[in-house]
Amino acid sequence: MKRLVFAVALVLLPGTAKAGDPNAECLRGVTRVSVGFDELTKDLEKEGVTKSQLRTDVELKLRKAGLTVEETATPQLYVQVAAIKYDKLANVNPFYALDVSVSLKENVTVERNKTRMFTVTWHSGTTLAISGAPAARVREIVAQRVDEFLSTYLSVNPPSKPVKD
Repeated sequence: MKRLVFAVALVLLPGTAKAGDPNAECLRGVTRVSVGFDELTKDLEKEGVTKSQLRTDVELKLRKAGLTVEETATPQLYVQVAAIKYDKLANVNPFYALDVSVSLKENVTVERNKTRMFTVTWHSGTTLAISGAPAARVREIVAQRVDEFLSTYLSVNPPSKPVKD
């Protein structure tokens, strides 16, 4: 029982992986990206969270910041929304445990042996619990992670003309 309580508590603790200055340099010179998504859970889709809406939200933010979004571009901004619905716990209102992450994936070469791979060069994520209808909250959390990416991106790629809201 103690293990179950600890595991649930761990899932419920909010946490965010923040990009620091060293991670910003890997974004210098990026001018175009594609956007990729992991599959959403059926529970989220039933609640009105759609990959199409999330894609529209993300692509609009990227374009407003001056990035070109192309379907086959590399690097790729990859969005993952993992969710577990807890609705059968005694004496507990239903809630979702969410893990939302945004990563930039691109081709890199390992210096020591010249191996090329497609890997994560920037990442931000958060884990939290939410109650009620998740659609608006999931969109908000994805937007926060994309905003963090764009803040880091713009710190090393200042716009040549003002960014429009």
